Amino acid sequence: MEPARGGGDRILTAIEAAEVMGVSPIRIRQLCQERKLISARRVELNERWVVLESDVLAFERRPIGRPSTRSAAQ
Repeated sequence: MEPARGGGDRILTAIEAAEVMGVSPIRIRQLCQERKLISARRVELNERWVVLESDVLAFERRPIGRPSTRSAAQ
């Protein structure tokens, strides 16, 4: 899409973010609604979601699952 104002980070549509993450645009919209993508915003024009590219990349690299609560001695 285009660089964000005041920074080099690009603003991605749900479709573009889906391509980066390898998921469907519907999944991106779900993540936006659940506030899992922190920078997600609804754009008044067409009521579409947009998100910063750095947020998508950070979400993609997050650890999956919960850390183990068991100690190594068990």
